[in-house]
Amino acid sequence: MTAVALLVVYCGYLVFQLGSHSDLFRAPAEGGDDDGGGGGGANDEHKEAPSLTFGAALVWLAGITVLVAFCSEALTGSIEEVSHAWGLSQSFLGFIVLPIAGNACEHITAVFVAMKNKMDLSMGVAIGSSIQIGLLAVPLVTVVGWATHHPFSLAFDPFSALVLVLSVLHTSIMIEDSQSNWLEGLQLVVTYFIVAVAYAMTT
Repeated sequence: MTAVALLVVYCGYLVFQLGSHSDLFRAPAEGGDDDGGGGGGANDEHKEAPSLTFGAALVWLAGITVLVAFCSEALTGSIEEVSHAWGLSQSFLGFIVLPIAGNACEHITAVFVAMKNKMDLSMGVAIGSSIQIGLLAVPLVTVVGWATHHPFSLAFDPFSALVLVLSVLHTSIMIEDSQSNWLEGLQLVVTYFIVAVAYAMTT
């Protein structure tokens, strides 16, 4: 039931973001309208021309999705061997190593767009990926596992649940003022390092 409830919340989030309140997620126009439309040309100069057509983007997306699926299958299939070879627990690999490898594309994209001073897009990529995992991927896997008689529980151990809650709170505090600096980024990286060490020591 919890998984179904999370899926309902995700659907509501999509409706909120793409439908009823989509204006809240649009980047504000720079320069305003004080010049009576004269600022439009300046804004147009800063717009980047798309490097791919819509059809080409779909083809690339489909091809890369298939490639990532094969890579993910090979990666997850080798967890047990890596766990024994390196002396690491499967929990550590699942919570720390796999998210880094599996979300490498999102990480790189978020960093590159942040370097271009497009922080709204960067935060959307980074946090949007987490929302998809928490409200879509994990609940969907739970429902599919239940339907196919492969039980998967959302009853995480207390330590993992505590890490999840603290991570959400920490991220919320960092982004609530809509500003960022290198110190906040350093704090987030150090926090992740502490969580990784804690998982390595306790699992």
